[in-house]
Amino acid sequence: MFNEINYASFFTINITDSCSIQNIIASNRIFRASLLAKCYFSITRYVEYESIYKKRKSSKSGEQELIKKIQKAISENSIKVCDITIDDLNDRLIADNRKRLGMGEISSIAFAKRTGLGFLTDDKPAKKFALKSLEASKVQSSIHLVGWLFYFRHLVDTDIDLIIREHTYHNRHFGEHYRKAYEKAMQYRLTSPPRSET
Repeated sequence: MFNEINYASFFTINITDSCSIQNIIASNRIFRASLLAKCYFSITRYVEYESIYKKRKSSKSGEQELIKKIQKAISENSIKVCDITIDDLNDRLIADNRKRLGMGEISSIAFAKRTGLGFLTDDKPAKKFALKSLEASKVQSSIHLVGWLFYFRHLVDTDIDLIIREHTYHNRHFGEHYRKAYEKAMQYRLTSPPRSET
């Protein structure tokens, strides 16, 4: 997976599903670096519901703080909430696959398809389906984002341990994926020095 990612290229305007926005915002360092690098994140109303209002089996402090962080980012317009239409969901490919994924993923893919935004997901089935509907270069993950941020030095070497600690605190499990992305991005930087952030 990591060898397939081109860390020199990242589509910076994305609609994100629940898992990816939670993974990004769980780390203050990733989220702030993303905003400074002019990355823009949107979510659908379904993803807002899943991330904030949907009842959870557990109520750990880290998870509750994560909900508050997402609410704050929305109120500050750092994350924009978007509405989808019935026509978006009635798209033939979307409608035929509606039962295979959650409404957060389906609504995000439908919105990305209509608007031309990138789709950011950390869910393998969602990625597989999105590749049937969207341009491959616009189907991305938070792992890709983190590697890109390190490649262009929006994140620096000392950030990776902090990112992992933040993720662990919020009961997220992508910390080691981010470490691998950091290592691969640094290797890629040595063999293919940066030119521009496109």
